[in-house]
Amino acid sequence: LAFVGMVAYEVRKSKQVKPIKRHWWHWLIAAFFVQHYFLVIYHRILGVGLMGGLYEGLWVCSMGLNVAAIGVLTKQYGLISCALLSVSGGHSIWAIDTMMMVYKWDFKH
Repeated sequence: LAFVGMVAYEVRKSKQVKPIKRHWWHWLIAAFFVQHYFLVIYHRILGVGLMGGLYEGLWVCSMGLNVAAIGVLTKQYGLISCALLSVSGGHSIWAIDTMMMVYKWDFKH
């Protein structure tokens, strides 16, 4: 809920008057984020089924990819910041967990 509030605030705050000049690399970065989002969902659908995959698509870390893509295309850097901040905590914990799993050589998940 806080994530949705942050995104809504940034969209309202950053009304741009002049037209946005987009470069080819804006489209490339946004396409990478959106493609990654759909690959995550597809991978989870193969792993746990349709409903589990769609459920995973609603997680903040997954939705952050789409918010970042919109932020890149519209040059709203607040949206990109919201996306990065929303996933940084979870991914940091996941990275520590992965490093400890490799350190202990414990792959029994």
